[in-house]
Amino acid sequence: MDIKKLEQVLTGLGLSTECETTQRSKELKARLRAHLHPESGGQTSENSSSGLDFLKFGAVLKRIPKGSRPKAARVLTQILERIVQKNDKASWLKLFQFARSCLGGTKRGGKKNKSHATIVNKRLETFTGAAPQITPTTNQNPPQQSIRLRVAAKMAAADISGAVKLLASNDTVLQSSEDVVNKLKDKHPDRHRNSVIPDRSDTESILVGKEDVKRSIESFPPGSSGGPDRLLPQHLKDMTADSLGEPAYKLVDALVEFYNKVVL
Repeated sequence: MDIKKLEQVLTGLGLSTECETTQRSKELKARLRAHLHPESGGQTSENSSSGLDFLKFGAVLKRIPKGSRPKAARVLTQILERIVQKNDKASWLKLFQFARSCLGGTKRGGKKNKSHATIVNKRLETFTGAAPQITPTTNQNPPQQSIRLRVAAKMAAADISGAVKLLASNDTVLQSSEDVVNKLKDKHPDRHRNSVIPDRSDTESILVGKEDVKRSIESFPPGSSGGPDRLLPQHLKDMTADSLGEPAYKLVDALVEFYNKVVL
């Protein structure tokens, strides 16, 4: 399919060439820049070393290695506690950069190379909130390997149903046409006028407890995506599992404090 031709058709019909998820992501990035740089109205350069480099980095480990989960839970707990206490720019930057700095993809293989857990533990020990200088990876695999890699990624994220759907699917890319565009419009209507989050002043104070936090974390299905900071729901599941004991319980307590005193 000719992507440029499809974009021209969408533009000619007055439709955006970006999906709602992409638009929301851009909106979130703009709000983060405005929050961290109020003096500039959020108009910071994409290439500036403003601490927002985390917005440009890519993949992270789908699961936290078992040997790293207690330490990761302790580090994230400390970050959240500092935000509750200080709520300053440095504390927020640490939270934004935590996943990419500590849980970014690793290269290993062979007997002489370190395990994922060893690498992640070392990162956690030296984590200072500065994003590592990692060159973004590009997919250089031939097309015939794409399905295998996609299925492997689903399996790595424990998304069994997603892997089965990929293997069983016979979906193909539709040709560009006005009929296809109309079907896409029906499937993805404009955002509802009441879907805008109200201002903080119009929202009543809400308190959540430990069970609410745990239930919310467990509600995410396997393979769920994260936000611009690359922290995945699966990461939270790994760090709050009952099998971890005290580190998990303290992280849940920190999340409760964070939600009640900062977010809500």
